[in-house]
Amino acid sequence: MLLAFYSAMLETVGLDPVKRPDGIYQSGPYNLLVTGKWMLLIPRSREFFDAVSINGLGYAGSLFVKNQQQLALIEQHGPMSVLTEVGFGS
Repeated sequence: MLLAFYSAMLETVGLDPVKRPDGIYQSGPYNLLVTGKWMLLIPRSREFFDAVSINGLGYAGSLFVKNQQQLALIEQHGPMSVLTEVGFGS
C-alpha cells in the first residue's frame, strides 16, 4: 500500500520512474519525508542554493550549513526563499 501511495505521488508531480535496460531510475530530483502518518514529496529544480546543499530535512525545518558564511547567506535570503528557490515554482 505504501508503494502505491509513493508511486501515485511521483506520478502526480510528473516524476514517473524511467525504465532502463539496466534498471529503473527516478526521472528527476526530489526530497521525500516520511512519518508513520504522512508522506511529503517535494520536486526539486536543483540541490544547491549557492553553495548550501538543501536536503529533505530542510523541508522539515532544519537547514544545515558548514560555516558562518553559509549561515549568513541563509539569514540574508530567509529560509522560505531558499526552499522556494531550490524547488519548482520559483
